[in-house]
Amino acid sequence: MLQQASFIFCSTGNKALTFDDLQNIGVNIDRLIIASYTSADDELNIYEGLKQYKYVSDSTYPVNFSWYTIKRRAGSDFQLILLCDRNATNFNCRAILGESIRSVQAAMMICALNLYRSNRKNKSNSDILTLTNEEEIMIARLWLQHFGRMK
Repeated sequence: MLQQASFIFCSTGNKALTFDDLQNIGVNIDRLIIASYTSADDELNIYEGLKQYKYVSDSTYPVNFSWYTIKRRAGSDFQLILLCDRNATNFNCRAILGESIRSVQAAMMICALNLYRSNRKNKSNSDILTLTNEEEIMIARLWLQHFGRMK
């Protein structure tokens, strides 16, 4: 997957992406953008490796992003951009989630239920489980029905 990714959105909270992963990014990728949903220190295990590279920040809006030029193991360079300067993108500019978090929680509950159901059927599925389009639409409609009236 990392051989083709140009945008990675991390939301695991378990240091899922390492600096070694970055050095093995696909040779056809010139620029990799990473966004973190929780604290980037929880999501990414890359900062020790990044110390050897020059850090550049957008001086106009320093909390928006930072970038590095990283050398791949294969020898060529690529540009790494960390959104929100290594902080959680959902809390950029001191934002709060409010009731929008309810749709995320609903998606998590449906995914957990789907995982439980697939395990009960003894399915050995090593793929990444995602919501169906119908499930996403259902969550959005229910959220709008309930929270759309609360103004």
